[in-house]
Amino acid sequence: MTEILSTEQTRLDEQAWQVFRYHSASSDRRQFEATYVGHYATRAAFGETLLRDTYGADARLQQLPSWLQGYVQLNGDAVADDFERAGHYQLLAVAEQGIYVFDGATFSKPAGAPQ
Repeated sequence: MTEILSTEQTRLDEQAWQVFRYHSASSDRRQFEATYVGHYATRAAFGETLLRDTYGADARLQQLPSWLQGYVQLNGDAVADDFERAGHYQLLAVAEQGIYVFDGATFSKPAGAPQ
């Protein structure tokens, strides 16, 4: 099982490298490694992971009274959009592959690069 996961991770890393090269017009592997955050199935999945793992939203929601928890819903799409708009992350969608996420502070697109 570990070998299958390793093979899948290698494939995703190679796809991410190709996405990086295409959108940044750079072949600098060190820059890629410094900017690549990860791969997610959807924008919402990235936003939800960001809320849960980086900001501890799940734990904070558990602190709310149980009757109130049912009314609170986090919007992963909106979170991903806001963080991208603010320049914190660059999210690059590839048809049927998902979303490749790069650090917005260090990832740069040359003028005229694909959106």
